[in-house]
Amino acid sequence: EDITKIDTNHKVFSSDTAHGGIVILDGDPEFPAGFISMDEPKHTAQRQTVQPIVGPNFLREFEGLIRERTQTLLDSLPRGEAFDWVDRVSIELTTMMLATLFDFPFENRRKLTRWSDVATAKHNEEVCPGGIPQWESEMRECLEIFTGLWNERVNSPESRTDLVSMMAHHDNTRNMTPTEYFGNLILLIVGGNDTTRNSMT
Repeated sequence: EDITKIDTNHKVFSSDTAHGGIVILDGDPEFPAGFISMDEPKHTAQRQTVQPIVGPNFLREFEGLIRERTQTLLDSLPRGEAFDWVDRVSIELTTMMLATLFDFPFENRRKLTRWSDVATAKHNEEVCPGGIPQWESEMRECLEIFTGLWNERVNSPESRTDLVSMMAHHDNTRNMTPTEYFGNLILLIVGGNDTTRNSMT
């Protein structure tokens, strides 16, 4: 009952970045964390836009591709010698799927991994030795590339089912500000990368 009260009373228990967001440190309004840092009704409206891509129907469509990639990758691993499982398997399988979900240029898919690592490591010198300027530069590169994908897809047929097209054509998200769009991108990139990569590892 306590959890339900907190979860449904956003006026008191806000997730909005303007009120501190969802992390211990204050959120950065210039780089919001997407719909996870929004209160109702925007939270549900924007979340529902991308939710279908992880629903049963979409997953059934992807099953053959996921199995084929996994089998091919596992069959290619060296035998009788050490190798980096995280890089060769966990990151590669996760990043291939992320690139597919975004319909992101496949040859540049490791950028998604990098942006996920950077997004959550603003103050981590191992990831961002250049500090905040490096972090901001890499996050802006991410936004610029995905803005190009948005501009391309907003004028494409609505039948495309990648995440960018879904946001570009849905009433709940087609009029997002650039910062809202960027926040949702980072949320989806990190959400699709960190958990899967770490649990697989």
